[in-house]
Formats: sequence, C-alpha cells, structure tokens
Amino acid sequence: MSIAHYMRQALQSPQGGYYKAHGDVLGAQGDFTTSPEISQMFGELLGVWFVAHWRQRPVDLPIRLVELGPGRGTLMKDMLRAMARFPDFYQQIREVHLIESSTALRRCQHASLLGTPAPANWGEPVSPTLTANNGTSKSTSTPSPPRTVRDLTPLSAAHPSGQFNVVWHHHLAELDRSTAFYNVVVAHEFFDALPVYRFQMTDKGWREIVVDIDDGADSPYHFRFTTSPKASLTSHAILATPRYAKARYQPGDVIETSLDSWAVAHDLAELVVGAENPAASAPGTTGAALIIDYGADHPVTDSLRAISRHKFVHPLTRPGEVDLTADVDFSFLREAVGDRAQCHGPIQQSHFLGRLGIETRLKELLRHTHDPTVQTDLVTSFNRLVDPAFMGRIYKAMAITAPGIIPPAFES
Repeated sequence: MSIAHYMRQALQSPQGGYYKAHGDVLGAQGDFTTSPEISQMFGELLGVWFVAHWRQRPVDLPIRLVELGPGRGTLMKDMLRAMARFPDFYQQIREVHLIESSTALRRCQHASLLGTPAPANWGEPVSPTLTANNGTSKSTSTPSPPRTVRDLTPLSAAHPSGQFNVVWHHHLAELDRSTAFYNVVVAHEFFDALPVYRFQMTDKGWREIVVDIDDGADSPYHFRFTTSPKASLTSHAILATPRYAKARYQPGDVIETSLDSWAVAHDLAELVVGAENPAASAPGTTGAALIIDYGADHPVTDSLRAISRHKFVHPLTRPGEVDLTADVDFSFLREAVGDRAQCHGPIQQSHFLGRLGIETRLKELLRHTHDPTVQTDLVTSFNRLVDPAFMGRIYKAMAITAPGIIPPAFES
C-alpha cells in the first residue's frame, strides 16, 4: 500500500485509527504538546492578528471563524478571548466552525469552548457507521442511498455568549462556500498530519516507496518500507508535473509530497477569496487564512516520523497507537493557491510572534502576577515559542489573503 494510505488508516480509520480510538493525545500525558497548550500568548496573538488584518480593510459582513484540527479547543478559546477586546470585530462573529473527526477531541472542544461537559453519547458517529460495505443498512437491509460529506448533519451548540453557535464538521468539504461571510481560517499543526507519498529515484527511474507486510520471525514492526517494482500510476501523475519534471535528480534521491495538502490549500483559497462575494469590491476584504506548522519552503525529502510519549519512534511502530507526521512543504501550498489568492511567507514563528508583540504581552502578564512559579512558567513558555533552538525556527507562518494587501507581520 502507499505510505499515504498507510497514514490515512493508521491515523483516521474508524476501527483503531490513532485519532479515532484514542482520547486526549495532547499535553504532558499524551504524545505531543502544541503551542496553544504551552502558552495563552500564542492564541491571543493569533486572534489579534486576524483583527488587525480585518481592520486594514474592514468589510460589512458577518464573520465566520473556522479552525482545522482544533485539538482541545484551546487555540480557539484564546483567540476568542483576545478578539472580545475589540468589539468592532467581535460583535460581527456569527459562527465558529471546527473541522474535527475525533469524538474524544470534540468532547474536549465542547468543554473548553462552551464551559460544560458534552452530553452522554454527544459526538458519537451515527448513521454513516451503520451502513455495510454493500451499501445496505445493517439493521434493516434496506438499500441506503450514496452519501457525500455534504449530507452529514453537523453537530451544533450555542456559545455561552449567545452570540453565535459552535459547529463541528468531519471534513472541510462539509463547510459551505457561502459568500455571505468574512471567513477567518486558522490551521495550526494541521497540514503536518496529512498523508504523504514518497518516491525514490532509481537507475530505472522513479519508484514509489510503499508499505509491505514483513512476516519474518525477527521483524520488529511486521511491516516494512520497500520500492515498487514498476513506476506506479501515482508516480507517473505527480512526477510528470513541472514542479518535479524540470528538476534534476540522482539515483537515491527521495521526495515526499502530499496531495491532501494541495487540496486543502486550494479550498482555503476559495474560502478566503470568495470570488462571487458582492461585498468584495476591493481586494483583501473577503477573509484570511493563517497556517502555522513545521516544515520548509521547498520540496521535502525524507521527513515522515512517528511520535509516542514525546519521543520519536519508527514510523511503522504500532500502527494506530502512535502519531504520524511529516514536514510541510510550504512552496507546494503556495502552488496550490496559485492565482486565486495571495500567499505571504512563510516566516519563522519567532519573527511572526515577535512582530505581533509577544515580548510586550509577556511583560504585561508578568506585571499581573507576583507568584515566582507562574513567572517562571511564563518565561519558559515564551522561550519555547520563540527560541530558534525550540519552536522559533522550525515552525513557520504563512498567510493566505485576497490580493492587494499585506497582512500584519508579513510586511518584509
């Protein structure tokens, strides 16, 4: 099977996928920790960034917030708290949409954003899981019509403010492309979890690296990586594109690419630009998307890895029990956006947060506490976010906006 298929099954399969079968995978007791869990300053500054961009050219449209892969809901909660300090923006918010397939994480988000535990069985899969492979209902054996992601009824709950609803979707494709909203979209550590394909140049040309069964008695993983004997259809389709066809590769060279990432970036551009939006008479008024992830601004070679209990392990270790991740190729996202919208960056997270005033925010928080332990935690979390030796350099920020305006922090 392709590496992309392996990742998709290991992470998202309803039967034992990492994000489906496990509970809260974040934080000290989980497998990894994200920036929003490290410090409130991160989410607050992202909220301020969206407000500042909107104020560059405000538009009289209701605002819709969208987050891809919202984790525990911490980032959205911190963003909303910061946005509430700017009534001209906050009072325009009408909807908050969370793209999340994990029932366990949905329940975390419900508690975080709504302030109450989710009801029993809330967020559990319903009718789609009751349909057999042959298209018939397991309970009635009555033919079931084909379903698309747009047929799925999203979960919805009122925010305590009474101003807007929080709505959950399994896929971005479920979200309508309404032109009646100013879309605020954030994707933090989302693209790194999307499936990747891997190819290797050989003496006979490009071959796809795939996952095969390893039934040897001494096999540590029961799976192994191997190269396909012939060029696959995927390798023909991807490597014939100008992006790769014009480059020179030597035997042994490896590349990774994510078709899912391309598709999502393309959809983000559509959400942001809203070409048919009648209120978008001036460029830059229809929304903004902010991507923060780790990766590089060039094609990626060999970055697939697995994480368990905050340590790297072999990618084929215990499928469904460890997190799988790969570096994001920001240049590929830019190509996916194309001329539909304008990409800014990527820039290092340290530069992005620094230009937004994270040091000033740190000083403000320090002034409001006299507890040495809290002060130490604030400084430590600040350093983790901006120090190049930690998250400051490997994590990068990219913005997608309509053409014609440069958003805050991306001026240079």
